Amino acid sequence: MSSVDQCQLCLKQAAKYSCPKCNILYCSVPCYKSQAHLQCSETFYKQCIAEELASSASSSGRQDSSTRKMYEILERVKGFQDDPNGLESYDDVIEEIDNPASDEDEEGDGLDSDDDNLEVDLASRLDGVDLNDPEAVWSKLTASEQKDFESLVHGGDVTNILPVYKPWWEEESPRKLVQEANSSSQEKLNYPAIKENIKDFSVISSKSPAPCVRHNLTNILTSYCFTVRYFNGEYLNNSQEFCNCLVGICGNIKSNCNYDSDTMAVESVALEARNEGILLDNEDIRAMKEDVKRIYAGLDGGKNVFVLAALSDLHSVLSLARKSKTQEKSSAGMFSKRFVDPDGREFKVIEKSRIPVYLKKIEFFLSYSKDIPL
Repeated sequence: MSSVDQCQLCLKQAAKYSCPKCNILYCSVPCYKSQAHLQCSETFYKQCIAEELASSASSSGRQDSSTRKMYEILERVKGFQDDPNGLESYDDVIEEIDNPASDEDEEGDGLDSDDDNLEVDLASRLDGVDLNDPEAVWSKLTASEQKDFESLVHGGDVTNILPVYKPWWEEESPRKLVQEANSSSQEKLNYPAIKENIKDFSVISSKSPAPCVRHNLTNILTSYCFTVRYFNGEYLNNSQEFCNCLVGICGNIKSNCNYDSDTMAVESVALEARNEGILLDNEDIRAMKEDVKRIYAGLDGGKNVFVLAALSDLHSVLSLARKSKTQEKSSAGMFSKRFVDPDGREFKVIEKSRIPVYLKKIEFFLSYSKDIPL
């Protein structure tokens, strides 16, 4: 055994891992925790504990994340009403929530106990409430909270309390604390799961794909990226509305339109979005192009990974919409009467009988993206 492959702590066994902090090679946990490596390993365990405490304070899963965001937004409403000129960034508010000031810091700050218990009180009132039902949430707010929220919305400042959404294709790869010695430095990003058992393109088509297929794919990806951002990432719980919007702005899915260039494919989405009453400017179109460019770029060395992930995610949401029950329109409650969409925007509901056709189209592009260089 060469010294390069040998554990540098026990000097007996073959090395299997490398410490990400000092890069020493080791063979097992006992060697990692040995006296010779004690200073580095203690730092690792302290970091693990800190990260576990941080993660336990945050929610697990998208539903819990939505609940936490709801609490924070409603807290932010109250804070804005108390001091409109002192509104901090959303990151500053999260920092204050995750790292509250000590008792000494709070002495003499003028806050009463009601403010200290706001989050606990609100959490208890919203316990068991469907946060996707605005009428249910509205009914749990106090008269003062309702008044504060209404003033904020009508004052045009509601965007100041909304969290900034970062789509999955912009997420950075988290670095593992412990990694295998022969593993590459490139780690997978947090992208949607890719559909299993994607058919080979040669199985579904005996002909080579026409040049327009690549541009049609761009049209679908642009529609997907735009709609994900439009719903601020909260689309799994709104699968029907998400699909209504996406199909409405995607010419290839809606009408089997073909495109001669990526530019035409992207501009078509912008045009259809404007036809749906969505206001777009040149900056929005530039952002759409950048999103699609990032999807096509994907991972270093990954064969169309992000394209497959986006199409798989779209396939999953369409499947959810197919299974969802059509909700009958009910009479408007107090929230709906107070906060009416001035544009009256309502996307055309797609027919459930058409969803299998849309799914087949996405499966075609999954096979195409798996086997054909883009």
